[in-house]
Parts: sequence; structure tokens; C-alpha cells
Amino acid sequence: MDTQSRWCTLLRRASRGGVLALAMTGATLAMAESPREAVERALQVFADGDVVQAMQILQPVAEAGDPLAQVRLAYIFDQSRLYEPALRWYREAAEAGNTEAAVGLATLIVAGEGTAADPVEAGRWMRRAAEADHARANLAMAAAYERGGLGLEVDPADALEWYRRAAELGSREARQRLARAYADGELGLAPDPQAAARWAESAGANQ
Repeated sequence: MDTQSRWCTLLRRASRGGVLALAMTGATLAMAESPREAVERALQVFADGDVVQAMQILQPVAEAGDPLAQVRLAYIFDQSRLYEPALRWYREAAEAGNTEAAVGLATLIVAGEGTAADPVEAGRWMRRAAEADHARANLAMAAAYERGGLGLEVDPADALEWYRRAAELGSREARQRLARAYADGELGLAPDPQAAARWAESAGANQ
């Protein structure tokens, strides 16, 4: 069995709850290192292209309750389009306060991947991450208030506030949107070429 086939088999077993088959190889090594060391090693292995070994390292650490391992494992499931186990691990990490996991969870829920689509629940998770200063979550909240989504009604004033928060957190996309808003008088703003230029310059400096 080639590596790709082995990976797919292990992923399917894990998605059905057969975590032992996935975890046994990595468990011994994981016990000999800290959770952070295990996650860092898994990320290096993943970057080298060995997805199976990365999951073998992450699985026992995630099962032991480490949020960082949980969100990394969720990401691998997510990218493999195995959404139910991805949801499980995103949710566990998000409930432990991991903002990256909250964004991942919200993204799957709003799209109806692995569960029934629920924009309102997705909005709650996205807001939680945004209020904890996750830049991409702030940008998502801004876009939802601007165009509708995440169970929110369109509100240009709220959109502007979230774009500003995202921009302050370093979001280039938010700075670009603010530059256009000031240039064209959008989001309830009066046209202000000077402010538009400042935001455009800030977006360029953030490349």
C-alpha cells in the first residue's frame, strides 16, 4: 500500500472513531516530549509531506486535551475533506479558548460541512474569536455586517467598526477596504482623500 492509500485508510478509520489505529505509532514518542514539542515536530513532519506521521504524532496529544494539537489535527481533517472529525477537534479546541479553532469551526458550520448549516451559531463562534483579537475573524465580522451573513443584518456602522478593528490588528484586506470606503464615501463615511491615502499607504506597507 503506497503512502497516499495508507493515509486515506487511516483518515477514514479515524473519522469513524478508530483512533487507536492512528495513534499507536505516535503515542510512545508523544509521551516522551511536551505537547508543544510534539506539535512542533508534527508541523515539521507535515511540512516535509508526511501527513500520516504528522497525524500519528498529533492524535494522542489531542486526545490528552491539548488545544494546539487539536486545532492542528482539525486542520488536517479539514483539508482532507473529512469534516465531521474536523468539527469535533475544532470544537474541542474552540471551547478551550483557541481562536484559530473558533474561526475554523465557524467556517465549517456556516458552509454546512459535516453538519447542518447554521449561520447564527457560526456567527457566535466568529464573534468570540473576533472579540479575542483574531484579525481574520474581525474581517469576517466586518464583511458580514457589510453584506449580510453569519446571521447578522447589514449595518454599515458596525461594518466600519469591525474593519477598523481588523485593520488595527494588521489585516491588509481591512486596510484596503477602509481606503476604498474613504475614497468613495462608503460605509457611512464622507469622502476623505487624505484618509483614503493613509489607509492605502498602510495597506501597502503591510504587504
